[in-house]
Amino acid sequence: VRDVGIYIFNEHDKLKLSKKITEMLQEVFAEVVNVADQAGEDADALADIAEQRIAAEKKSAKQEAKWAREITFEVEIGALFKEKFFISPSGIQWKGTTTTLDSITRVRYGGTSHSVNGIPTGTDFIIAYGTNSNMTTIHIRKGKTYQAILARLWKAVSTKILLDILNRLKAGEKITFGDAVVTDYGVNIRRKKIFASGDFEQCKWSELQMWTADGCLHIGKKNDKKLVASLAYQDCDNVHILEFVLRHKFQKPGATLSGSFE
Repeated sequence: VRDVGIYIFNEHDKLKLSKKITEMLQEVFAEVVNVADQAGEDADALADIAEQRIAAEKKSAKQEAKWAREITFEVEIGALFKEKFFISPSGIQWKGTTTTLDSITRVRYGGTSHSVNGIPTGTDFIIAYGTNSNMTTIHIRKGKTYQAILARLWKAVSTKILLDILNRLKAGEKITFGDAVVTDYGVNIRRKKIFASGDFEQCKWSELQMWTADGCLHIGKKNDKKLVASLAYQDCDNVHILEFVLRHKFQKPGATLSGSFE
């Protein structure tokens, strides 16, 4: 009977039922010393686990409430015709449409500076988020509004997307970012040719380098100018997240990308 109580807890996480069985053993075999002592030890262990779970649930509830406060944000965007942008745990609301956070699988963002005769005239920002089937793009003129939304967007969805990318790579999947095909062991890059598209060549992490220029993230093979993938921040999905992942990887040498985060 004790084995059943242990089994249903270890294999099926039935804490309350396991406690009930242990209490029954204590009552029925109160005069059998060996059984009573063992049941008492089991009861104490289960009580400790229950207490730890209650504490963990309280901590989780506090963290969830803190996360909800940190991502909740509302602002009006536009010069003449203003539209309300609102983000919360329920999702992102924009122009009468709500997109749930769990459904968002890709993000893009960036800014383009303008000038006339060398005199800066301002910067246009875009933030885009989308599901597997739809993409929503928001145009913003105010830098503070742009930064405020980005801060919430990263905490609300980008971390989830990052973890999804790592799990997919670890499972052996190949993920395409523009002209680059990323695997857990490196990046497949198409060789540049003048009059035709070259073949993809596989590069290990130890052979690669990265840099940013002209609104793009560039990933290339060391000492080979013909083997470079250029990913535009405003046009390619999740490039900023990929950049974050790669910067972390290049600081931790190893065979796999997912392994550098373990």
